Amino acid sequence: MEPHEVLRTRLAGQQLREPRAATAEEAVKNLLAVQAQEFPYARWSLAQRTGGATAADVEQALADGRILRTHILRPTWHFVHRDDLPWLRALGAGERRAREKSRRRTAADVCGVR
Repeated sequence: MEPHEVLRTRLAGQQLREPRAATAEEAVKNLLAVQAQEFPYARWSLAQRTGGATAADVEQALADGRILRTHILRPTWHFVHRDDLPWLRALGAGERRAREKSRRRTAADVCGVR
């Protein structure tokens, strides 16, 4: 594959060139999750992956619950489509339990409680 083909394929895969998603929620559904730690930049980034969504459109999708901003994948914020939340929660359940157990152990060590 030629370098320009790699670039074109990667940009299309990230929905940064045609074909783009019709809506912000379609973009999130296609990408599975979008890093959303810094909300203004994440909102802009998501809108860029559509055929014309605005920041207001992304905010409305969040307000309507079509897109969720959550810590589902790790302790940073991500946008996910509401339909993907149940299976993503199940997928990450073991990691979340281990992280919580580690936090409890750390707190007990600091406080001298056993």
